[in-house]
Amino acid sequence: TGLSRLVMGSTTARVIGHATCNVLVVPRAAEIAFKNIVVATDGSRWSAAAAAEAIGLAKRNGAALTIVSVVPSEFLAPTDMDLGMVQQEMIAEKEMGEAEKHAKAVKEAAQKEGVNVSAFVMSGKPADAIVETAKDRKADLIVLGSHGRTGLDKLLMGSVAERVIVLSPCAVLVVKGK
Repeated sequence: TGLSRLVMGSTTARVIGHATCNVLVVPRAAEIAFKNIVVATDGSRWSAAAAAEAIGLAKRNGAALTIVSVVPSEFLAPTDMDLGMVQQEMIAEKEMGEAEKHAKAVKEAAQKEGVNVSAFVMSGKPADAIVETAKDRKADLIVLGSHGRTGLDKLLMGSVAERVIVLSPCAVLVVKGK
């Protein structure tokens, strides 16, 4: 409708939400090369499906694969006056450990397939961190699950997936959970 990438079009959102297959969203100026792939993981079943798809694409195309696992910044910043500092640090440490575990599992699976892989754990807003990683790594494809850890199946697609699609300069493959 001409709102120039401020929001995703409602038709695009409905197609992604209702499709039973994976959906590739390609910005007008993007090239599809599948040489530098970024995959986001958060340990959900959707991100596991995305990781498997990304590993397969990287292997078939001889692509470099970058794994990113993001700890949402709200887990790392003090947010509740009733929680003691020790409790906040324990929550942040647990979330960071989980993110590292997810990234390591995907990295090991990619290495078993002979894929050139690197992995990063970051903190911040997940969609922003994923897009920034893609820009830094000069990715031509971002692969992510249609939903994240919240698992709200009733939604057409998760908010992180929607924001990544809106902000991404490269193609985004939205993988549906099995």
